[in-house]
Amino acid sequence: MLINFIEFKGGKLMKSSSFGITGLIFDFDDVIAYNTLDSSIPVEVIFKALAEIGIPASEIEPFVRPDVFRVGGDWVEAIKNRVFRHLKIDDPEMEEVAIEKISEAYSQFQRKYDTLKIYSEMHDLLPALAGHYQLFILSSNSTNNIIGTLGVLKKCFKIIKTYQCVDYLKPNCEGIDFICSEARLPCESVVMIGDSFVDLFAAIGDAKGIRKEKPYFAIANWAKSRESRYLNQMIFHRILGENNRVIACFDKIQELRDFFL
Repeated sequence: MLINFIEFKGGKLMKSSSFGITGLIFDFDDVIAYNTLDSSIPVEVIFKALAEIGIPASEIEPFVRPDVFRVGGDWVEAIKNRVFRHLKIDDPEMEEVAIEKISEAYSQFQRKYDTLKIYSEMHDLLPALAGHYQLFILSSNSTNNIIGTLGVLKKCFKIIKTYQCVDYLKPNCEGIDFICSEARLPCESVVMIGDSFVDLFAAIGDAKGIRKEKPYFAIANWAKSRESRYLNQMIFHRILGENNRVIACFDKIQELRDFFL
């Protein structure tokens, strides 16, 4: 299903050229690449990372379930809700360090077991898109992990930004602003393509405030993750609408191709 709430003409869906789009910012996990194992972060990885900042596993093990720490946006909120709030730790800086350590630990886990694979359709699609748009990646994964997984497809991307390159992770807006500034593109001419709420909030504005200059946002729902399905339903029922510049929900990679090419 391909949905667009911004502009229709004669009941026909507009193509991307109608919006003046010049740049595409992709999330990585479950958008460009998928995990060959299950999509949960092993709890042992979380315990080890948190132990490095002084939170022993014995304090969090009773209320941590492996299924809540899924690759994508919701594991970040799970860390905040299930670890920091449960332990009554009100320290945003410590939260940020914990999330960065878990991101790096999980990236190491992925490299060790070679769990990330590029979606087969992306091998032809990304070079084709690069012929029409400037392409970027904004991800919570590590730079080495992404570059190693992309292989020759790395040349399709002008800029790759990860948690190692910016001070704040998504849902903070900094990553998108950084990319637009370096590429000298107005935010209104780019699309953030993601599968989670942190991707959406990075586009429309985070806790520090709503953006004045907003990029478009498109949902990549082909991984059918719990969070992307929920986002899809919110769009379908128009809970999110025009003011958020959500332009499309892509259930298949082919739908993304049809829209942008």
